[in-house]
Amino acid sequence: MAYALNSIDLSTYGIIEGRIRGGNVALQGQYDFPSRIGDVLHEWGDENYPEIYTDTDEMFWGGRDLTFEAHIPGTRSAIYDALASFYAATTAPSGLQSFATPYGTFNVYPKAIAVTHGFGATSLKVTFREPVVDLSGGSIPAPASGMFKIDGIPLTAFGLYYSGDKSLFSLPEMQGQEFTKIEAEGFQVAYRKSAKFELNGSLISDSVSGFESNVRGLYAILAASGLRTFNLNEQIEFTGAVLNGFKIENLNVGSYVSANFKCDVTLTSITP
Repeated sequence: MAYALNSIDLSTYGIIEGRIRGGNVALQGQYDFPSRIGDVLHEWGDENYPEIYTDTDEMFWGGRDLTFEAHIPGTRSAIYDALASFYAATTAPSGLQSFATPYGTFNVYPKAIAVTHGFGATSLKVTFREPVVDLSGGSIPAPASGMFKIDGIPLTAFGLYYSGDKSLFSLPEMQGQEFTKIEAEGFQVAYRKSAKFELNGSLISDSVSGFESNVRGLYAILAASGLRTFNLNEQIEFTGAVLNGFKIENLNVGSYVSANFKCDVTLTSITP
């Protein structure tokens, strides 16, 4: 039973697992780190960097989307009957539903189902919403030497290999301008909005269990109280926090496990 909803194998509805774009598995989003919710920062009008709320009692996390790619072969009438049965099963329960996968079991509700008809088959994109994400179980490696680090810990200790970054030296937009001008365009030179840094890399492990362990280690360090310190090649150091989570895409599982990693860091300081 590779994929099952409420203990019923999806093949019962004629559904055959497909592949996500850029990967060789049917599911995406199961390893994403969710965004924070509630009040996360304050941008002071007389400072370029924000004050980010990082005490334990100030940090709350939202949910995440899980996307399941599949198809249903057969005639249009057979496909219609299969979809009707599947829709009835997904919409009948009033609470969260148990979605069992090769990567764990998740408590979800169906958010959207997109259907595309083709010749002899219908593709199915099912988006489940997991409102409460389990971020527990991760261990943080010890600090060590390395070219790219978080809080003194090499990214490679998490199985994460740096491939590039964006926006570190970009100039953000100005904060809100307040002025009154009638006969010409007005302006006010203001301080800047929060600067962002986009970290890109590849997550690689020799097994699914090792991959998940590394991901949970990233959960642990990024969900910890306080600001994180990032060091790039012993040349640039900056502090900040991950407010919008991270994405793990293009998952491939074979003799080893690999995926693309993307994470935005909201900055509070940069030290060349």
